[in-house]
Amino acid sequence: MLAEIIMPKMGDAAVDSWVEVWKKSIGETVEVGEVICIVAIDKAAFDIESPYEGTLAEILVQPNLAVPPGTPIGRIEVIEDAVT
Repeated sequence: MLAEIIMPKMGDAAVDSWVEVWKKSIGETVEVGEVICIVAIDKAAFDIESPYEGTLAEILVQPNLAVPPGTPIGRIEVIEDAVT
């Protein structure tokens, strides 16, 4: 099953955010709570942790491309047994 990684809302005033860097590459295994990318707004950066265990299947938003909150930025191929 593919699960989306969604760009979070980073604050009331934040309109767009961007991925600064992907910490994982396509095909790499990810664990729940593991940092998969760093996203930023103006002068702050935040770790985005994986909500799933599985494999990073797709990167939909490349670094430095601004997108609004709620935008899918990647997809994880979830290990079915790990879905709760």
